[in-house]
Amino acid sequence: MEKFHKTVGDAEALKARLIERFSVLNTASGADPGVNPVRQLALELTQSLDSGDAFFSSMEDLLQLISAQSMERRARNLRDYIGDVDPSANLGALKVLFDGLTKKRNGKPVPFDEFQQIVENPVFGIVLTAHPTFGLRRDLRRAMCELAAGETAGGAPLDDEACEERISLARALEHGPDRPVTLDMEHDQAEEAISAIQKSLSTAVTSLINSAAQAYPDEWRQLRPRLLTVASWVGYDIDGRTDIGWMSMMRKRVQVRREQLSRYLTELRAIAESTPEEDPAFDHVAAAQRVLESALSSAEREAPLFDIDSDDTESLKKMAKQLHQGGKQRITSPRRIEEHLEKAVNEARNVTLAKRLLALRASIATFGFGTAHVHVRLNALQLHNAIARAIGMEGAPEDPGSRRRYMASLTEEMETLKPVAINWGSLMTERTTARRLFMVVRQILHYADDETPVRFLIAESDTSFTVLAAIYFARLFGVESRIDISPLFETPVAMERGSDIIAELLDNPHYRTYIEGRGRLCIQTGFSDAGRYLGQPAASLAVERLHIKLAKLLETRGIKNVEVVIFDTHGESIGRGAHPTSLSHRFSHLASPASRSSYRQAGIPLKQEISFQGGDGYCFFATPRLAFATIRQILAHALTPPPLKVTDPFYSDPDHTLEFFLTITRFHEMLMEDPDYGALVGAFGVNMIPPMGSRNVKRQHEVSRGIDRTHPSQIRAIPHNAILHQIGWLANTVGGVGTAIERNRAWFTDICPKSDRMKQIIKMVSHAAGLGSIEVMLAYSRLFAPNYWLSLAVAEPPSSSRDRLRSLAQFLDDHRQHERMSRIARLLIQDYIDFQEGVGALEEKADEVTARHEESKIQDIILLHAIRISAIQQLFLLAARIPRFSSRMDFTRDDAVQHILMLDVPDTVHELRRVFPAEPDTFDASDFGEPATYNHDGTQGYAVEHERIFNPMERYFSLIQRVSTAIAYNVGAHG
Repeated sequence: MEKFHKTVGDAEALKARLIERFSVLNTASGADPGVNPVRQLALELTQSLDSGDAFFSSMEDLLQLISAQSMERRARNLRDYIGDVDPSANLGALKVLFDGLTKKRNGKPVPFDEFQQIVENPVFGIVLTAHPTFGLRRDLRRAMCELAAGETAGGAPLDDEACEERISLARALEHGPDRPVTLDMEHDQAEEAISAIQKSLSTAVTSLINSAAQAYPDEWRQLRPRLLTVASWVGYDIDGRTDIGWMSMMRKRVQVRREQLSRYLTELRAIAESTPEEDPAFDHVAAAQRVLESALSSAEREAPLFDIDSDDTESLKKMAKQLHQGGKQRITSPRRIEEHLEKAVNEARNVTLAKRLLALRASIATFGFGTAHVHVRLNALQLHNAIARAIGMEGAPEDPGSRRRYMASLTEEMETLKPVAINWGSLMTERTTARRLFMVVRQILHYADDETPVRFLIAESDTSFTVLAAIYFARLFGVESRIDISPLFETPVAMERGSDIIAELLDNPHYRTYIEGRGRLCIQTGFSDAGRYLGQPAASLAVERLHIKLAKLLETRGIKNVEVVIFDTHGESIGRGAHPTSLSHRFSHLASPASRSSYRQAGIPLKQEISFQGGDGYCFFATPRLAFATIRQILAHALTPPPLKVTDPFYSDPDHTLEFFLTITRFHEMLMEDPDYGALVGAFGVNMIPPMGSRNVKRQHEVSRGIDRTHPSQIRAIPHNAILHQIGWLANTVGGVGTAIERNRAWFTDICPKSDRMKQIIKMVSHAAGLGSIEVMLAYSRLFAPNYWLSLAVAEPPSSSRDRLRSLAQFLDDHRQHERMSRIARLLIQDYIDFQEGVGALEEKADEVTARHEESKIQDIILLHAIRISAIQQLFLLAARIPRFSSRMDFTRDDAVQHILMLDVPDTVHELRRVFPAEPDTFDASDFGEPATYNHDGTQGYAVEHERIFNPMERYFSLIQRVSTAIAYNVGAHG
């Protein structure tokens, strides 16, 4: 465990001097716009390092201090974002909420059957997702969340001394992710969050039961409360990755089955111990306990059987036979347990006992035989590959010349389709990803829980054919009645055509039969890729329009008895859909009052689901207080119906509103297709950012031909956002908004103060702009300017240093990177000027939509960028010192320099160490018959190059990546 031993006082003093110096430089830039205060501060840091006035270790200590202070700030922001975390206050708020559900506005009681309908049909779902967002090691993340909550992860209150211990830990430990982050680690952390959610939800359900018992003394025992659902795709999401095998999925599913059954049994045993034998409920409790014990015994016996290699034929055969032999003892349905508990609830004389039994029954009804519902996910292309042979498909399903024929062929094929039987050998021999995944779902249902549905998410669903192909396989493998197929509409095409795709599906008899049989229609909308391609403000409107168009479509088709489930996936950062002002604003931003109202008006049941993603998202459930406060906020949002009619002028003038957001969309479409934007985000690429998850940040493709891997689309949404954070300008949130305002400023100035929806969106944009800095973006760009390095060379006396600066300038001149980056920077600057003027034109009303960031946060962000730019400058200078060498395995000095300039340091230094070994060649040349005094170059070794070039490169690179964590603290999330 690396620790930093410099005193905090030294680092504090250095920080104060740098803040003061930046203030002077910033004032100077007002008089001379040619002065970039961030770049100048970074240059002075570089020169100080060279002259010995400041040492590298001082920069480390300064970074450590800022990181610790930024972590404390993020803890405060987390607490403020959630709201009141006091358990008593939140319990009181829930009582008011639940009591309110039993009464109408006029004070008259709500009939029991109406109340029952409200609380037994979940209108909200929590989904735990992962991806590379585990940017903070677990011990520091726990400390941060404990500071936010004022309690330990176990629920013990923190006194001042305990708080200081966590702050001291933040000052002592290096800030960054665990290394490496594995899928098992991600799954464990997701399960920790799920456990906290379950406990908080149980408390909420108990509160609900108390309110119901008071309002409906003769009927409350009939309740089967299911306030919200919890699901997870961690360990089951194979979209864009090949490292999750089918046996890994099964292993995790049977593991969580065992854990959940154990939780149920622990609670039931505690209830049984307090149940008097003379109580009529006693026998039913005992019967439920016996069934649970049998189910757990079977689960404990079977779970270890899955600890095998799926390619080991003999082990798989042995496992399959053992599972088959134990089939009669296996219990995969909670129905028997629920039936016994229902009888116990109804017959219990003791009201407290009945309430505890009812709460347990509610938990079993909500979670089934798993800690959470399972979401699996794959890509549409994998489905197309799997179905191609069955219908003779030779091209893409969206091919205009063949689209109708493919759809007709698939529809005809499904007319006579019969389910097939499979076994574990079928899974082992299947090579098609999509078919194998449906087989896994079948085995999950058969061996773990045959009651709780599995969600089947399909990424990049741009055609109705894709969804129908999924139904084909669901029917083929006999899981059609227990699987919810959900297309993801996130690409620009899918966003625009989403409702048309559903309309085409509704015309298909197999799809109609499927959704009517399931009783629900599921879609997934995404803010991540949509925000990348459309800009986050435009993506927000595109998602909202899709919600509303789907409601109108279903109303027109007369479909009202089918529940609509909309899973809005988003990240935890601004650029991926997380509204920055509060948790409640996040909920209403993802699913606006207008979109929810459209379903209420149409009389269509709606369930909203949102994601809490990775290390950032799990913070909301890191302690009992945080988890319960979050659950309270969710329930307040979900159980408060939207208005029947939304009067916001945002919607009454759709032509102007749509044109505003289409302008933002066109701006980002232009950006994404501009190779110069690729130069900006690809200058350092993902190399600034340490690995933060088990999934590769680079895209994987089943077919790589024709793909431009330098195109911005080949950077995933999370690292794309993270890169924008790290170069100082959140372009996918801020970009294009100023251009849209300038296009019709009078309309914007008129509508913004009147429209809650527009103010909400502009506040998000303003918050993002306040976290960025044009000067920072320009300072990073300037690193690639040949003139910058030549100007430094002019100031140098004739020396090897001057020669290196000139060679570096020539190298950068040859690659023209700066010119390309500067052009895009100018475009973003002009757009931001228009944004500033547009918001400023609101005069006194501007404060309502303008974010205010605390001064210390902005100062820290500036210092962090200055430290990193200084470190990058040192790296560039070291790159110029790489000795010349002959090409080695297609690796040249120019390659090495280019890779270092892109911050691809670890692999490049590894290769350089092989080219220039530190230790001399100790080969004994004496026993060759005649003496020799010649020593070849290898006998000299290159220890000096290692000491003066390669080792410092690695040290600077570590500093560069550590800055990323501190910046993420201040932005609020990674990516």
